[in-house]
Amino acid sequence: MSSFETTILGIASALSILDGELEKCGTGTVAPRFTFRNKAKYLWDEPLLRQLSQQIRDQRSSIGFLASCMQMEKFADFQLQMQQHSLDLLKLQQLASNARSLRHSRIRDKVQAKSRDVDLESILSRESEEAHFHIELLNSGPYQKVKNLQPNVQPDVELQELLRRPMTLTTTMSFITAPENPVMETSDIAGPELPLLHNAITRNDLMAVKDALNGEPVPTEKLGKVMTGSALYHRVPVLAQAAILGRLEIVRMLIQHDAEVGATTDTSATALIWASAEGHVEIVELLLDHGASPYQVDPLGETALHKASLYGKLDVLRALLTRGASVDPRNKHGDTPLSKACSRSRMPCIPTLIDHGAAVVTRDNYGSTPLHKAAMRNNGSEVVVQLLKSGARHTIDEYDNTEGWTPLHYAASGGHETVVEVLLENGAKIDILGSRKDHNHTPLWCAILENKYHAASVLLEKGASQAIRFKTWVQHPSPLHHAALKGRMNLCELLLKCGGDVDVEDNEKMTPLHYAAALGCAETVRLLLKHNASINKKDDQGCTALHQALLEDRFKVATLLISNGANVNCRGVSGVTPLHIAAGQGSLELVEELFSKGADFRHC
Repeated sequence: MSSFETTILGIASALSILDGELEKCGTGTVAPRFTFRNKAKYLWDEPLLRQLSQQIRDQRSSIGFLASCMQMEKFADFQLQMQQHSLDLLKLQQLASNARSLRHSRIRDKVQAKSRDVDLESILSRESEEAHFHIELLNSGPYQKVKNLQPNVQPDVELQELLRRPMTLTTTMSFITAPENPVMETSDIAGPELPLLHNAITRNDLMAVKDALNGEPVPTEKLGKVMTGSALYHRVPVLAQAAILGRLEIVRMLIQHDAEVGATTDTSATALIWASAEGHVEIVELLLDHGASPYQVDPLGETALHKASLYGKLDVLRALLTRGASVDPRNKHGDTPLSKACSRSRMPCIPTLIDHGAAVVTRDNYGSTPLHKAAMRNNGSEVVVQLLKSGARHTIDEYDNTEGWTPLHYAASGGHETVVEVLLENGAKIDILGSRKDHNHTPLWCAILENKYHAASVLLEKGASQAIRFKTWVQHPSPLHHAALKGRMNLCELLLKCGGDVDVEDNEKMTPLHYAAALGCAETVRLLLKHNASINKKDDQGCTALHQALLEDRFKVATLLISNGANVNCRGVSGVTPLHIAAGQGSLELVEELFSKGADFRHC
């Protein structure tokens, strides 16, 4: 069997391993012998394995390349390509093995390091388009999902800008786009002169760049690659490479050697766009002086001004505006430079844009205004003030199309109490309901659901109503019900301090004490009893908090309720007493406790 056939069989083997894992996941979730914990583990890993399997299946170009090579007896790079595809096979097998180990491991907060360990340096060292195959895989949904399970791993900021919605299988890292058929292309850095020029730019060696050019025009068809602190830039023209790295004199020399100022990378971004994103204002001015267009866009439809606004590069922003850049271009998501700046609280870029005529009342494709974006930031209060002062006041209670929320909803949900204060001081409606049926709750509810104590405190101090129920749940609970259910002592204390009714009933006549007892949170039960909660109040089934605690096997809470005077002979609608439940649970200790407190077996 040839080495190519072996490689193809190897890739097929990796896929079959994953198929087997998916089948186990499917059968595992319905196996009656598995506990809830084990089922949860299967369900937790199934999406990861499913996406990983699909991602590998989608590498049709790689398998197609192997098939083509089998028909080519005289392929110069045969051994090199064979080694690279062997590495691909090993990488796929490693991912499959790690995924299998992950599913069989115990549920834990932290994923083992090997589950996210991929040798990126060895991948990038290969000067071949085969690296794109790995870049696609490394930045697929499954890999990102495993990586993001690590609490110390921060998501790539620029990746979030690219992904306005949940990740898809074709998503790649910041500014990286694999070619249509990556492995079928020959290397763009095969020529002897480009590595020399590329390396000289990287080292910022002006004399070496001059020697590499040797008086000839810059080879625009020759491309390099650049790694900065935040992103990998693949297939970059040498001018863009120098602009990204801030090599001013090299940029000047390349332009003198007829480098194409408007040349783009494979992501269609120009040197001007990259220089603007990196904040190299002198390079930006130099490029503009030599005919670079501030109107060219990248694949997201973003201009250099979008990038300068997004990353807070004020000097670049001023240079672009003074040289005629349009102040309100829209990208593919409908964002203007001002809305991009507001999404990151980029002061003082925001007043500069407004002073140059940027519209403060615009909507992106999702109905969000700059005020919505500013309200989502913890440090957005200054931006909110600026926008309101500049004419956005009449949009303060407008809804977006995503959640159907106002800026106040977003500020409360994010726990941005200073933004909440600013919005309320400027007339935002405190008890406004969301516009969508599944999100039609108040800003206070947004804070309660996300456990944002300080935002909830500001809203309650300003008079937010606790009487508005959460109608997404059939029980229509109050904020105090929800806080008790989640065992959030600080919120319970806050709500009670601000006038909450300790015996408030939901649609099933259950009180917060019922919820806390069912949850088994003894501290919350003590707090509610301290605030004189009615210990023997019945729900619509005639059950007290003691019934709820016993039904949910909350024996510690049941003992606490009994010791605080709960009625041990109270009957439910069906005639069930606490003694019935304790006996049915087989708890001799509780039965004895009930008898010691006067439980009457004749009531059974």
